Amino acid sequence: MSFLSQNRLFHNWVARVIPFSFRDPPSTETGQPIVPAGGSIAASVRRRSKGKKSGLWFPVLCGVALVGGMAWLYIQQLPSLNGDRTATFIKNEALKPKIVEKELVDVSDDIRKSVLNHFAENRERLKSQLVETQFTATDAGLEIQILTGSDTRFARFPIDDDLRTWYDENYDLLESPRSKAIRKSLKSFFQDWDVAARNQQGVEDFAVYRDSVGLACSVDGLGFNVCAKIDQTLYPCVYEDDGFLYFLLPPSTRKFKIVGARSNGKKSQFPGEYDVKIKAARG
Repeated sequence: MSFLSQNRLFHNWVARVIPFSFRDPPSTETGQPIVPAGGSIAASVRRRSKGKKSGLWFPVLCGVALVGGMAWLYIQQLPSLNGDRTATFIKNEALKPKIVEKELVDVSDDIRKSVLNHFAENRERLKSQLVETQFTATDAGLEIQILTGSDTRFARFPIDDDLRTWYDENYDLLESPRSKAIRKSLKSFFQDWDVAARNQQGVEDFAVYRDSVGLACSVDGLGFNVCAKIDQTLYPCVYEDDGFLYFLLPPSTRKFKIVGARSNGKKSQFPGEYDVKIKAARG
């Protein structure tokens, strides 16, 4: 095979293997390079490159939309701790007593026995316009009963499913500060009353124990962390059972808020806020 034939075959092989865009552009009869209809070859390449990059935004946007949708669904499923609710004035003037078990009181056996014997024989009362708190004792421990004040009635607020779900999930967070506070207060309460009983006299500053013992032992973790708010006045939750929170409010009250607040002014662990309307009184 001649050199010219070999050279022609080599060029034909190159033409098949090397893409058109990497070879010299073909010429017209005038010797001018053929330019694509949309502009230069370089511009065409840039447009194709830009088109490929722009195409990446679609899956990115889809991903963002998916994450956003999942976040929205998650938020929709979270318990609602805000919004409008209703409460009811009830006719009860006293609620079922709460028992503070003897084991909760961190004092000596002698002090515990002395104080419980005193309260078994003597009913002690703290009464105000807001609330009346009675202290007695049984074999089980110290007994506390909450009654209406001279100018208040019980407003009963139901613990709905959303609030119950959140409460169950955050029980330890709510109960821990209450447990710590009442253990300290109960110890002081028993020590003071032991001295008073031995001296056959009352505790000089008994009223300080209304909130720290009487009310704190009549609620659980949720009641300890919320108050009713009317204008700028806070009314503590005075009682809690499995289904309701109880507040003592003026009989003229028609609406109030439930807010995260503690009667001692310390930080509350409740993040919500309810706008509450009062319904007609029930027995």
